[in-house]
Amino acid sequence: MLKEYQCTYIESSGVEKKVIILAGDTKEAIQRLKEQGFIVTEIKEKTKKEISFTLRRGITQQDLYNIANQLSILIRSGMKIDEALNLLANTSKKQKLKEALIAINQEIKSGQNVAKAIEKNKLFPSVCVSMIYVGES
Repeated sequence: MLKEYQCTYIESSGVEKKVIILAGDTKEAIQRLKEQGFIVTEIKEKTKKEISFTLRRGITQQDLYNIANQLSILIRSGMKIDEALNLLANTSKKQKLKEALIAINQEIKSGQNVAKAIEKNKLFPSVCVSMIYVGES
Protein backbone atom coordinates (compact mmCIF):
# COMPACT_ATOMS: atom_id res chain seq x y z
CA MET A 1 0.00 0.00 0.00
CA LEU A 2 1.20 3.48 -0.77
CA LYS A 3 1.93 5.97 1.99
CA GLU A 4 2.40 9.73 2.10
CA TYR A 5 5.78 11.14 3.07
CA GLN A 6 6.49 14.76 3.99
CA CYS A 7 9.90 15.43 2.45
CA THR A 8 12.22 18.40 2.82
CA TYR A 9 14.91 18.72 0.18
CA ILE A 10 17.45 21.16 -1.21
CA GLU A 11 17.53 22.05 -4.91
CA SER A 12 20.81 22.49 -6.80
CA SER A 13 20.34 26.25 -6.41
CA GLY A 14 20.44 25.81 -2.63
CA VAL A 15 16.75 26.55 -2.09
CA GLU A 16 15.03 24.37 0.51
CA LYS A 17 11.56 23.08 -0.39
CA LYS A 18 8.94 20.74 1.04
CA VAL A 19 6.76 18.30 -0.83
CA ILE A 20 4.46 15.40 -0.12
CA ILE A 21 5.34 12.21 -1.99
CA LEU A 22 3.23 9.10 -2.42
CA ALA A 23 5.49 6.02 -2.27
CA GLY A 24 5.66 2.45 -1.07
CA ASP A 25 8.32 3.21 1.53
CA THR A 26 10.84 5.86 2.61
CA LYS A 27 13.56 4.44 0.35
CA GLU A 28 11.36 4.89 -2.71
CA ALA A 29 10.40 8.44 -1.71
CA ILE A 30 14.06 9.40 -1.18
CA GLN A 31 15.10 7.75 -4.45
CA ARG A 32 12.52 9.73 -6.43
CA LEU A 33 13.91 13.00 -5.10
CA LYS A 34 17.53 11.92 -5.61
CA GLU A 35 16.74 11.05 -9.23
CA GLN A 36 15.68 14.68 -9.66
CA GLY A 37 19.08 15.80 -8.33
CA PHE A 38 17.73 16.95 -4.96
CA ILE A 39 19.35 16.46 -1.56
CA VAL A 40 16.86 15.07 0.95
CA THR A 41 17.26 16.64 4.38
CA GLU A 42 14.20 15.24 6.14
CA ILE A 43 11.51 12.67 5.49
CA LYS A 44 8.54 11.78 7.68
CA GLU A 45 5.66 9.41 7.06
CA LYS A 46 2.35 11.18 7.48
CA THR A 47 -0.10 9.58 9.90
CA LYS A 48 -3.64 8.70 8.91
CA LYS A 49 -4.89 11.90 10.59
CA GLU A 50 -2.43 13.98 8.56
CA ILE A 51 -3.26 12.50 5.16
CA SER A 52 -4.44 15.39 3.06
CA PHE A 53 -6.52 13.85 0.33
CA THR A 54 -9.45 11.65 -0.36
CA LEU A 55 -9.83 9.92 -3.65
CA ARG A 56 -12.90 10.82 -5.62
CA ARG A 57 -15.44 8.99 -7.68
CA GLY A 58 -14.15 5.45 -7.31
CA ILE A 59 -10.50 6.07 -8.13
CA THR A 60 -8.26 4.18 -5.72
CA GLN A 61 -4.70 4.79 -4.57
CA GLN A 62 -3.75 1.69 -6.54
CA ASP A 63 -5.30 3.20 -9.71
CA LEU A 64 -3.18 6.33 -9.27
CA TYR A 65 -0.05 4.30 -8.59
CA ASN A 66 -0.67 2.18 -11.70
CA ILE A 67 -1.27 5.23 -13.91
CA ALA A 68 1.85 6.99 -12.60
CA ASN A 69 3.95 3.85 -13.05
CA GLN A 70 2.65 3.12 -16.55
CA LEU A 71 3.05 6.75 -17.60
CA SER A 72 6.63 6.74 -16.33
CA ILE A 73 7.47 3.58 -18.26
CA LEU A 74 5.91 4.86 -21.48
CA ILE A 75 7.67 8.24 -21.30
CA ARG A 76 11.04 6.66 -20.47
CA SER A 77 10.62 4.38 -23.48
CA GLY A 78 10.47 7.47 -25.69
CA MET A 79 6.73 7.94 -26.10
CA LYS A 80 5.49 11.53 -26.06
CA ILE A 81 3.31 12.42 -23.08
CA ASP A 82 0.20 13.07 -25.18
CA GLU A 83 0.55 9.68 -26.86
CA ALA A 84 1.09 7.98 -23.49
CA LEU A 85 -1.97 9.65 -21.95
CA ASN A 86 -4.04 8.71 -24.99
CA LEU A 87 -2.91 5.08 -24.75
CA LEU A 88 -3.69 4.93 -21.02
CA ALA A 89 -7.10 6.54 -21.55
CA ASN A 90 -7.96 4.07 -24.31
CA THR A 91 -6.97 1.08 -22.17
CA SER A 92 -8.56 2.27 -18.92
CA LYS A 93 -11.45 0.17 -17.68
CA LYS A 94 -12.74 2.88 -15.32
CA GLN A 95 -14.80 5.52 -17.12
CA LYS A 96 -13.97 8.33 -14.66
CA LEU A 97 -10.25 7.65 -14.99
CA LYS A 98 -10.55 7.53 -18.78
CA GLU A 99 -12.38 10.89 -18.83
CA ALA A 100 -9.78 12.43 -16.53
CA LEU A 101 -6.87 11.26 -18.70
CA ILE A 102 -8.56 12.60 -21.84
CA ALA A 103 -9.20 15.98 -20.18
CA ILE A 104 -5.60 16.19 -18.93
CA ASN A 105 -4.31 15.32 -22.39
CA GLN A 106 -6.45 18.05 -23.97
CA GLU A 107 -5.09 20.62 -21.49
CA ILE A 108 -1.51 19.61 -22.28
CA LYS A 109 -2.15 19.76 -26.03
CA SER A 110 -3.51 23.29 -25.58
CA GLY A 111 -0.20 24.38 -24.01
CA GLN A 112 -0.75 23.81 -20.29
CA ASN A 113 2.08 22.20 -18.31
CA VAL A 114 1.45 18.73 -16.90
CA ALA A 115 1.09 19.74 -13.24
CA LYS A 116 -1.41 22.50 -14.04
CA ALA A 117 -3.40 20.17 -16.30
CA ILE A 118 -3.63 17.57 -13.54
CA GLU A 119 -4.35 20.18 -10.89
CA LYS A 120 -7.21 21.59 -12.98
CA ASN A 121 -8.77 18.13 -13.20
CA LYS A 122 -9.94 17.80 -9.61
CA LEU A 123 -10.01 14.01 -9.77
CA PHE A 124 -6.41 13.58 -8.64
CA PRO A 125 -5.27 14.43 -5.09
CA SER A 126 -2.98 17.35 -4.34
CA VAL A 127 -0.16 14.99 -3.41
CA CYS A 128 0.02 13.84 -7.05
CA VAL A 129 0.12 17.42 -8.27
CA SER A 130 2.91 18.24 -5.80
CA MET A 131 5.01 15.33 -7.04
CA ILE A 132 4.62 16.47 -10.63
CA TYR A 133 5.57 20.05 -9.79
CA VAL A 134 8.78 18.64 -8.27
CA GLY A 135 9.43 16.65 -11.42
CA GLU A 136 8.86 19.65 -13.67
CA SER A 137 11.17 21.96 -11.71
